[in-house]
Order: sequence, then C-alpha cells, then structure tokens
Amino acid sequence: MLAPAKIRQDMVRMIAKSNGFHIAPNLSTIEIIYTLFFRVMNIDPTEPDAPDRDRFLLSKGHCAAAAYTVMAARGFFDAAALQEYNLEGSPFPSIADSNSAAGLEMSSGSIGRGPSVGLGMALVAKREEMPFHTYVLIGDGECQEGSIWEAVMLAPGLGLDNLTVIVDNNGLQGSSTIADVMDARNYAERFSAFGWEAHDVEGHDIDALEEALRAPQSGPKAVIAHTVKGKGLSMMEHEVGWHYRALTFSELVTAMRELR
Repeated sequence: MLAPAKIRQDMVRMIAKSNGFHIAPNLSTIEIIYTLFFRVMNIDPTEPDAPDRDRFLLSKGHCAAAAYTVMAARGFFDAAALQEYNLEGSPFPSIADSNSAAGLEMSSGSIGRGPSVGLGMALVAKREEMPFHTYVLIGDGECQEGSIWEAVMLAPGLGLDNLTVIVDNNGLQGSSTIADVMDARNYAERFSAFGWEAHDVEGHDIDALEEALRAPQSGPKAVIAHTVKGKGLSMMEHEVGWHYRALTFSELVTAMRELR
C-alpha cells in the first residue's frame, strides 16, 4: 500500500511529464482522497460497479490527478496507465472525467455542481433503501458558487444522513486568496446554520480525517479540512501563483528531492 508521501511523488512527476499545472491544488487534497479510498469508503476495486458501493464525487475537478494517483494505488487500474495522463487522446484528462475509471462517479468541468449531484445520489439511496454513502469533495474557492448553497439549504430537510461534503479549505483560489475575493472562511458555521453537522479538522492528518468522516450523523455532514495549497513543496506552499504554473525541469528536480 502506497503512503501519501509516495503518492505525492508519483503525482507531481506525472503532472510534470505532461507539462501540466494545477499541481498545488492537487497537493492539498492527497490526504483527503487517500483517507476516503483507503480507510473510509465501502469500495472494492475488483467490483467497482457494485450497487452498494459508496460514491465519490470530485466536484473540485481540477484535482483529478490526485484522484487518479490514489485510485491507482488502491488498485482500480494499473498505475502504468497514468503514463498517458493529460496527453492527446488519453483516458485521463486533467479535469475529472467519469469515463476515466470506475470509482469516479461524476465528470467535472464547471465547478459547483458536486453537492447537487451528490444530493441526488443520496436521495435515491434513501428512497430505494440502498446502503451506500455519498462523499463530495469541494474547494473553498468553489464555495463562492451559488449552486453549492442551494444544495446545502435543501439537504437537511430531506434527512440525508448518507451525504458528506468535504471542503478542501486551503485559503487560496485560482488567482487570489479567498479572503481578498470573498471573505467567507467560517465554513463550519455556515454549514451549521443550514442544519448540517459540521466538523473542523486538520486536512493532512489521516487519523483526524477518518475520525470526522466516520463520526455518526443524523443528517448531512460537512467536514472542513484545513489544508495547505502546495503541501509538501516549500516553493508552492501558500503561493497563489502555482495554481496555473507548470514545473520547469530544474524545479522538478528540486521537488523530487524535497518529496523523498
């Protein structure tokens, strides 16, 4: 079983090979996705379409690289397939595509849709008496989308104790800080005000994440994961400019040394 540190190395190398970007936001989600796939979700990589499987929705679709790398480590597909990541004709584009692999339940282009889609899946499970739980990963910048809060308002009244939304709360978005664009960092209070059970947690602590994700719930749950954008690479941590930047060769060498 690969540890998050090794997954970070593999992911950064994979993105750099394709001259891709979104490295920093992918790095902030590694422990969240790892905890879901390795510790929390009821999934079987050998039966990825089992009707009772838990559902994972990557609403923050530009973090597909982190999801692909974790899923390969979990055994959903051969990691060698990721050599084609983000290349022409690749089944693994840089934005999440549900056709890439069973286990990714939603394609993502425009952000903000995940909670609504997840609400629908959770509602079907309730009405059809199916046992699966739906987990949705969103970003804090994404929380500026109004569609997020439409789903948040609706879910408690439907009694969806089988729905969990995780906020990757790293304080940065594509071109600025969250505080400079829309100072809405008190996400736990906001979810609680709409009737959700909210947990603040250290987003790079796997044990803390697992405890919050497994905590019993009587309605929809929000886990606010406090993370560091660019986690693990000192050149990227807390730096806005790395959202859309690719690594040069010398920077990749430096990154690989730091991630060892």
